[in-house]
Amino acid sequence: MYTKTIYVIIDSLAIIDIFITLWAVRRVNPVYGKALRHALVSAVIAITANILVALSFDPLSAEIAYVIYFISIDWIIFFLCGFCLLYTEHHSIVRKMTVPGIILMGLDSVSIAANFIFGHQFYIYRNIRPSGTVFYQTGFQPAYYSHLAIDYIAIIFALIFIIYRIVKSYSFYRMKYLIILSVLLLVIALNIVYMTLSLVLDASVVFYAVAGTLIYFCIDIFVPRSLMNASIGRAVDDMNEGLILFDLSNNCIFANAFSHRHFPIREKEWDLQCEPLSSVIRELEQDGEPFGTAPYVTQAPDGSSRYYNVRHNKLTDQKGRLIGSYFLIEDTTEEVLFLNEIQEAKSNADNANNAKSSFLASMSHEIRTPLNAVLGMNEMILRSTDDPQLHEYAEAIRLSGDSLLGLINDILDFSKLEANKMDIVLSEYNPHDLLRDIYYYFAQTAQAKDLYIRITCDENMPAKLRGDENRIRQILSNIVSNAVKYTKAGGVSVEMHADRLDEHSATLSFSVRDTGIGIAKEDIAYLFDAF
Repeated sequence: MYTKTIYVIIDSLAIIDIFITLWAVRRVNPVYGKALRHALVSAVIAITANILVALSFDPLSAEIAYVIYFISIDWIIFFLCGFCLLYTEHHSIVRKMTVPGIILMGLDSVSIAANFIFGHQFYIYRNIRPSGTVFYQTGFQPAYYSHLAIDYIAIIFALIFIIYRIVKSYSFYRMKYLIILSVLLLVIALNIVYMTLSLVLDASVVFYAVAGTLIYFCIDIFVPRSLMNASIGRAVDDMNEGLILFDLSNNCIFANAFSHRHFPIREKEWDLQCEPLSSVIRELEQDGEPFGTAPYVTQAPDGSSRYYNVRHNKLTDQKGRLIGSYFLIEDTTEEVLFLNEIQEAKSNADNANNAKSSFLASMSHEIRTPLNAVLGMNEMILRSTDDPQLHEYAEAIRLSGDSLLGLINDILDFSKLEANKMDIVLSEYNPHDLLRDIYYYFAQTAQAKDLYIRITCDENMPAKLRGDENRIRQILSNIVSNAVKYTKAGGVSVEMHADRLDEHSATLSFSVRDTGIGIAKEDIAYLFDAF
């Protein structure tokens, strides 16, 4: 009785293990996870039947337990083979063999259940142990071996496809298929031992629980982690940055391919005193902390330089405990050289622009000097001659000279703007005189086009203001000039308002309205761009 109790306890623990595995298998890929779950459920039935065999009290109860046991073995094999085929990616074989397999296993299950009537599969006999404990065991009839043949043919069928997949797979994936193959072979070996030795109870059913756990561990933990580790290793080697790992004792434990290409690294000989690490740490410690980012430059034998950014950081476990440190090395040579080229190009452009501005300013001054002399002499002609024809010629010279002088002044202003040297010259001026001058500037041109010019000034406008009258006059003249130029009918209105006045300052606003063609909405954004 003591032996039976041990069997019952062991089988009960196996059932608990299978239920735990069934709960965990929910996360397995549903493509083959469903077949694995069905195999585990069948294993629970088989182990339960084995417990009933141990607790049998007469031949009939033993026969019922054995029938359940042998039928559940059929379906364990069926679902386990299906899982193996799906896991090794033989989906088309599964689709073709599922229905024939169900029919074959169903017929075999019916044949085993019919043993109650015909007794053609097995018979029950009593085995009394020296301790007096009674076991009910089976003696096999010839028809039973057809049941075994079906099971072993199914297993061999699955083994063939597993071996085929092992041969055709890459070396890494062979491991996961070899584990599944080992589990199947172990199931076969234990069943052969049970049959050969005629054991009083089939202890191999316990291995169904162990096999399920091993399979789950393999497909959901071992293989993914192995794949992750191998993939991470290759991905780290393919990085465009260097990675060097150190343990708590500052021993180098890993350096990726980038680090080996750029530095003479031998993991067993490296420590924090080697370059570039020692220089980086020294520079970081100047700020009181050995962790951070610092630049590093190497000199090649041909005189060229390579530039790096080296980041030193802590390496911690999932609980935040320090387990080492790592260096991440980024090659910034191309970036540095590119920035240097940009800086050099910018410097050259600035120099060229300054030379151009200097040339324009110099030439403008040089041209203005003789031009002023010409205009001065022309003014003397205008004052001294009474000849209408000569006076007309001199007036044309004056108008053209004034126009040319204006262009030269614009060139000077443009040069000053580019050099950021445009100065505001403050002086007292009368805003009313300013508006009157604007009117007289353009009145003749407006009359020639039959246009009106209306000037409106705020009645609160002071008689004297202090500011850069020339700049205000220049801006206002440019705007009114454009308004008159592009207006064909109607006229131009100029308004001047004092938005804010106090003892020390005033805020003026000017508005110019015309009845011309206006500005397209899409062009308003470019209103203040050059030209």
